[in-house]
Amino acid sequence: MKAGAFGISVLVAVLSWSAAASSASSSASDADHTAIAQRLAALAGTWQVEQQFWSDPDAAPKVDQGEAVLQNVLGNRHLEQRLRIDATPVFEGRGFTGLDEATGHWYSSWMDTNFNGVLLLHGDFEASSNSLVFRGQMIQAAKPVAVREVLHFVDGDHFTVDYFEDHGGREAHMVALSYRRR
Repeated sequence: MKAGAFGISVLVAVLSWSAAASSASSSASDADHTAIAQRLAALAGTWQVEQQFWSDPDAAPKVDQGEAVLQNVLGNRHLEQRLRIDATPVFEGRGFTGLDEATGHWYSSWMDTNFNGVLLLHGDFEASSNSLVFRGQMIQAAKPVAVREVLHFVDGDHFTVDYFEDHGGREAHMVALSYRRR
């Protein structure tokens, strides 16, 4: 599998959100968790998606369109996303995001048509950028690669997700997704 195609798979993981509040202890208060969970829950709906994908971080991105359906599930404790990008070949994925009550941190899980595994990332809300930032690792060519995903809340009808991979000590922007509510 090409590294870029796998990168798309990882990025999209960030796009499944949670609506759960938590009683877990962490650096964020219960009120903070509740407020973030409400913002994620409000993402439920149908979205038009524009994807920019860089197979080479130094080249222009390939741009494709698609659709995502996000819905609150399992007692409104998680937000599920079903994404379809009309690329060649068609890309489809599904993920969930929620609050990991054991750690007090947000999680994002993802699986898709380009990757047979399951990706699990953890992160926190960064108020200064109005974003949830997830970090973790994936395996490429039998080696761990650091990844960072950023979900940026724009307004009630728009949000973005950016995905970055470490390429030899340099963080490379691999995928940008822009969501517009339908």
